[in-house]
Amino acid sequence: MDVVSWSERMGRTAELGDERRTSRLVRLLAGLATHPVGSLPLRLPRHDLKAAYRLCSQEAVTHQAVAQAIRRGTLSLIDETPGDILLLHDTTELNFFMRFSLHGQLGPIGKGTGRGYLCHSCVAFTSSGQMLGVVGQILHQRVPVPKGETYGKKRKRKTRESLLWLRGTEGLPDDPRLIDVCDRGADTFEFLEHLMQSRRRFVVRAGQNRRCFVGHEGNEEAKVFDHLRQQKPLGTQAFSLRRKKNRPAQQVELQVSVAAIQLRPPSKHKGRHGHQPLKVWCVRLWNEKARLERFLYVKHPVNTLEDAVQVEQWYERRWGQEDWHKGLKTGCGVEDLQFTSVARLEPMIMILSAVAGWLLQLRDAGRAEDAATRPASEIVPAEALETLHVWRHPDKTMPADWSIRDFTLALGRLGGHQNRRSDGMPGWITLWRGYERLTTMLDFRQALRKAGRKKDVG
Repeated sequence: MDVVSWSERMGRTAELGDERRTSRLVRLLAGLATHPVGSLPLRLPRHDLKAAYRLCSQEAVTHQAVAQAIRRGTLSLIDETPGDILLLHDTTELNFFMRFSLHGQLGPIGKGTGRGYLCHSCVAFTSSGQMLGVVGQILHQRVPVPKGETYGKKRKRKTRESLLWLRGTEGLPDDPRLIDVCDRGADTFEFLEHLMQSRRRFVVRAGQNRRCFVGHEGNEEAKVFDHLRQQKPLGTQAFSLRRKKNRPAQQVELQVSVAAIQLRPPSKHKGRHGHQPLKVWCVRLWNEKARLERFLYVKHPVNTLEDAVQVEQWYERRWGQEDWHKGLKTGCGVEDLQFTSVARLEPMIMILSAVAGWLLQLRDAGRAEDAATRPASEIVPAEALETLHVWRHPDKTMPADWSIRDFTLALGRLGGHQNRRSDGMPGWITLWRGYERLTTMLDFRQALRKAGRKKDVG
């Protein structure tokens, strides 16, 4: 989609108490997506900046109201997209420690020295790794744990962080096409039982060696990890894995084994759940030489090596959410916002979350199969195209069919990519640097245009 169509889809259904506010939200989304990097004063003209501040100051413009509109826009994209859809769930910290005026309004993060939110989000990707948008987001503030809190009181406390995983699935469609993908933080019996009650599928990485029964009908007791380590491998498969942040993916040969098990509920309840075992499949992937081993719980039957490989590929897509986190913080500068009230800050966090998703969509469009034939004018504003083409090819006229791939390579070149065949396509950080420079060029071009008009009037 072009940026105007995208902003209309994401913001038009917002219920903000006044149609003019909804229209302003749509224009704000488009403006920030056109100038996606830097602080708000650098990205928006003065009158648009004031309008953005006024919008966020309205009582009806809340984080929840904006999030619901963006969710509806993303779900409409999901409905139009064929195939399996991955719903990636994860939590990141948003640190506003340097905003001293907010300290009394925010909770502790990290080791207690920061002030901000635990931002728990659900973002949608295609099974091939293309970003669709943000489906949900929770801004959670930690509260002090009461002294002497008993196990029973802890289970009932509504602010415990383990509930973020359950809250993050509220309102999601009950559709088998959708697959919840979660890391080890989601390995609670309470959450796994919740997922089993949905028609959606899931892939959750095991974080603890739970008690289980062997098979779906037997009563032989075992520990999950111990039992899977005794299973013969179905085979060996090469995977492209990212094991650390900011590191490129590497080819790793992994052995694969599978077992049907029944997860037993913990003897001491750590949440609100039933007493019945959960019938799941567990996939083990390992490479002893690389010291890599992971266990993945899934809901649907996994009987062959191909089934297990698909599960691992789905799980590996979780790095797309890490890229989105990086885009939200580094590219969109969400932690640099200058608001002095959380009521104004929170809706802007959601707006920038959507814009970060748009940037990933643009990156993915440059890598798509039709990137070399699809005109860049379908998704990039004309002025940005013209400016980048003049910089990249100063002696040539921009062709009408200048493709998305050409635009992506030129933007990457502006960010320091060498455009050599051996380099591959530009990555997120390189494109972000290119956007930063392109935004400066667009601002300078606009300033020259204003100066020319003043000269003509004089």
